[in-house]
Amino acid sequence: MTLIKALVVVARARALPIFRQTASASTQCGRYSALRHSLYHLTGKSGQHRELEFADKKIAKVISECADIDGQFLFCYKTADGDYLAVDSTAVNEYLRAITHESITAKDFRTWSGSVIAVAELANSDAAELTRAQRKKIISAAVATTAQALGNTKAVCRSSYIHPAVLAAYATAEFDTMVKQAEKTSRKQSGAELSQAEQLFATMLPALSS
Repeated sequence: MTLIKALVVVARARALPIFRQTASASTQCGRYSALRHSLYHLTGKSGQHRELEFADKKIAKVISECADIDGQFLFCYKTADGDYLAVDSTAVNEYLRAITHESITAKDFRTWSGSVIAVAELANSDAAELTRAQRKKIISAAVATTAQALGNTKAVCRSSYIHPAVLAAYATAEFDTMVKQAEKTSRKQSGAELSQAEQLFATMLPALSS
């Protein structure tokens, strides 16, 4: 699950390779050794400025190890010839396919992140008690929040980075039932590596995919 969280960080950044000078930790003790909370400034696709904030000890350790490597890029590796090569999206996707033996790419982690954000936003209201027009308005707001977090337009986010069944279930008020069932199940499961929102979405997935 640390791999998932680390890839979500990268996927939400939409900026591989990341130049070393574009990333700066806002809170550190020693040289990243006790980093808990970080704010990274970087430039994503289309020259879009992004601020990526996270608080995760294990991810911090990975970034700390990356920071100890010389080279131009934050995420890079040293070849046998002594050259430093950036870890780009192609390298990430090849690694994912190699360890899973499935056609998984970084986009899947980005969609995971977007879906988790959308579910968390939608779970704050009771769809069954709202009119169809009110549900539509809340869906639009949830998409906007997710798009802002991912650095996308609302149209791209809705079409590519939120599980379509999430929005469909909320539109028909089935969402509340799914959430209640998922909450009962998630309490019985161990999800120490998952946030509450991630655990909720993970538990809802079978119903959403059926």
